[in-house]
This record gives sequence, C-alpha cells and structure tokens, in this order.
Amino acid sequence: MVTLAALACACGGPPGPGPPLRIAIYDRPRSFDPHLESEFVSFAIVSHVYEGLTRLDRDLKVAPALAERWESLDAVRWRFRLRPGVRFHDGRALSADDVVASLERARNHPRSDWSSFLVAMDRVHAVDPLTVEVATRRPYSLLLQKLAYIMILPRGAPDEIDRPVGTGPYRLLAPLSGRRLVLHGFEGYWGAPPTEMLVHFEVEPSLERALRAPAAERADVVLAVGPQAANLIQRTPGYSLVTRSGITTDYLQLQISRPPFSDVRARRAVSLGLDRDALVRDVLGGRGRPANQLVSPAVFGHDPTVPEVKRNVGEARRLLAAAGYPDGLDIDLEFREGRRVAPLVAQLAEIGIRARPRPQPYGKLSVRLRANQVAMYYGGAMASTGDASDLLDSLLHSRTPERGLGENNMIGYSNLVLDGQIEAASRQRAMTERRATLQHCLRLALDDLPLVPLVSPEDIYGVREGIEWRPRLDGRVLGVEVHRAPRASAVAERRSVLLE
Repeated sequence: MVTLAALACACGGPPGPGPPLRIAIYDRPRSFDPHLESEFVSFAIVSHVYEGLTRLDRDLKVAPALAERWESLDAVRWRFRLRPGVRFHDGRALSADDVVASLERARNHPRSDWSSFLVAMDRVHAVDPLTVEVATRRPYSLLLQKLAYIMILPRGAPDEIDRPVGTGPYRLLAPLSGRRLVLHGFEGYWGAPPTEMLVHFEVEPSLERALRAPAAERADVVLAVGPQAANLIQRTPGYSLVTRSGITTDYLQLQISRPPFSDVRARRAVSLGLDRDALVRDVLGGRGRPANQLVSPAVFGHDPTVPEVKRNVGEARRLLAAAGYPDGLDIDLEFREGRRVAPLVAQLAEIGIRARPRPQPYGKLSVRLRANQVAMYYGGAMASTGDASDLLDSLLHSRTPERGLGENNMIGYSNLVLDGQIEAASRQRAMTERRATLQHCLRLALDDLPLVPLVSPEDIYGVREGIEWRPRLDGRVLGVEVHRAPRASAVAERRSVLLE
C-alpha cells in the first residue's frame, strides 16, 4: 500500500485549473447587473457570480442557498437564517444588511426587471447580523421560488453594476472581450468548489462555427437555436444531442393601443391565420409543440383542456375585413437577430398581412419595445420558476403605480377582470384552487389576444464527448453542474497506483 504522499506524487500532485470549460451561447449578455436585466443570456451568466437566499434545482424545486434554513412565522412572515462565513468576492462578509439592501434595490430600482417577483413583499428587515425577516402583504405561496431569482449584492451597490461582485461559485476574471467572457472558480466559496475552475462563455451566433472550431477551442456545451440545430449536432462527430421540453413560449406581441391591432378582430385574424404545426416543423425543425396558450405543459397553471387552434384562412380574412382591412395590411415584424421568421411571414401573407421582417440587435429592440414603438414583435417568454404567475404578473397585469405588477407590459394592455384573477391567484395557498385560477387567467388572455401564442420550443444542446451534464428545466447551463468524465487511461493509472 502506498502513502498519500506517494499517491500524490504518482498522480502528479494537486491538479491545476486545467483547460477551460467552454460554453457556447448565441448572444452576448446585455448587462452584468442582476437586478436590471431578466433576459435569458444575461441572467444565465450572472447567476454564476451571484446567489439568492434560495435556489432552484434542475427541476425547479426549492433548495437552500445563502439562507441555510427558513421558517414561516405566520401567514405573512418568513424568517431566513443566513449561512455563517459567506464572503463576497472582494472579501467582505455577507450580512443581513446586504440582503435587505438587495431586496429593496430589486424591488424599487426604477430599471429593475425583477420587481414583479417581489410584488407581494411588504417589508424586509434585519433581525440580527445573520437573520432576515420578510413580510408579505398577503399570504404568498411562491415567495421561496421567487427569491431564487433575486440576487444578493454587497450593500451600497451603484445604480448600475458593470464589475459584478457576488458570493457565487465563480468570479468574473475578464469582462466580455470580443466574443469571450472568462469566469474563474472563487477560491473562498462557502460551498463545494466547482470541478471546472475556469469557464469561458463563447458568444457564437453560428451553431456550425461553434461545433466545428479547432479541436482545442471547441465548445463543450452548446446552447443551440434554429430549425436545423438538432440535425447539425447529430451530424457532428464528437457531439451528442441533448434536448428537454422547456418552459418558454414563443408568441407574437401586438400593439393594441393603435390600429390595426386595437381591434380584437384583427388580433384574432392573426391567430386563426397561423398553422402552428407547420411553424413547429419549419421554425423549430420539429423540436417543440404548437402553443395554444401562453405557458407550456411543463408550467404550473397550464390548462390541458384548452383546444388546439386550427388554422382557418377564410375566417381570418373575414375578420381582417370586418376590422377595416379588406385588402389586407402592411406592417413591420420586428424580432431579435438570428430568429427564423420566413415561414411565419409566408403564413401571414396568405391572410393578407404583408409583414416586413425587421431583425434587430436585442439591445436596440428592447429600447423600442419599452418605448411602445413596435407594432408586431416576435419573441418568447420563460416562466422562470415554472409557474404561470411569472408571465401573468409581469406581461399581462395592468401597469400599476407601485413597482412590480405589469412591469414588462409594454403595450399598455389592461383587463381589470384579469387583473383581479391574477391577484387572487397570488393569495391562494391551496394548489388545486390556485391552478384553476391561473388556468382561468390564461383563458381570459386568449379571449383578448394581446399576445398570440405560437410554439413551445424544446431546449436543444450539443454536448461534447467526455462531458457529463443534464439539462435544467430553466434552460441554463451552470458551470457547477458540468463535469468532465474521467479518461479511461487516467482511471486505469490511478487504479494501478492504488493496487500497488
């Protein structure tokens, strides 16, 4: 039997950081400020650097994070006990004051993208240096899930963060330079250190280039989009195709405050004029399902009794004529660069809507959307916690003077009956009752159609040979969840040493 010292010598001593783990993403992050941007790519990256009081596992079940435990004091008060010894990347110790400041910032910052997740919070205060108490305005069954998306920052954070300092397992080593973002494992992390200490996020809009880069630069995990993604991954030696039904729904957002879509008949014409099965085939390459409501079947609140929307070109044309457009209409269709829209444009043309494709960088498009300048937008929304309230609270509730409800309602849509049902769902604790209310909300939204559901895409990934990883329901690829399979030769070498 060999000693530990001999074993360390035989194995080459403590391992270095090794080659970087490379994750290819299709777009660059818009911000490193975790409270100001909910866009998927941005949040997927900053969630390596920051953490919430809670976290959600691969299947969106609640687990402890910065709070090691919590208790419900009564119907509206929760007490969270922070982990002792947690430090930010700059060496500062985490305290309850940091948590209070972070929750207040996420709720009240004028540009917060997450305030709808804290709309039920009434107040938060520090009980002692490691204890925080949160009170809600009413019983709120989703608080623990929502808090997983509210990242904790050091108190005194600036109005906008460009050099992130969090408590997460990775720290930012180098900001985005060209197409690369470099993260390094945080040596002072409170939890188990990442097995992959160096992570490169490679911004590569072209899936083919991501898969066929030189061997030393090839991505280990690729987030893929596009109708040919699955076929291309399957044809690329050294990669496996990994898919999972997701929690995203693609839709058309229609500007309802002015013609033509201020008339609900024009909106219904759009919905009836679309062949969603063909969109799944031609836009998603068969990797998804038609969407007959604003959330996918994986989301709590999805209503399986809602019938499919069958295409009816004749009725769509009749509705469009009744709305005042017997000769059809011309309109700009705006969308993020990289989306495939040709099949959608062709279908709209058959009912008389002549859509002019207008691809835009998402940063520019986001500004136009928030300024209510987009007549027709092709986009997608994710129910981040796996609950329909994520979309209903933010996208469809009327905008309110207080922060939160209607925060991303960028078309001025308002339905007071729907508002009341959305608010009722947030108060309900019985899951059967709450599901029924959410389903009623989704049906009300289908009656008005400010957003026209199109398809629910599968999440598609290319995973390089030798990489062990399972996809998350929320679509993120986290460095702490990716592992390199040990090489057979290395395993045999270690085994021979142990047997001597």
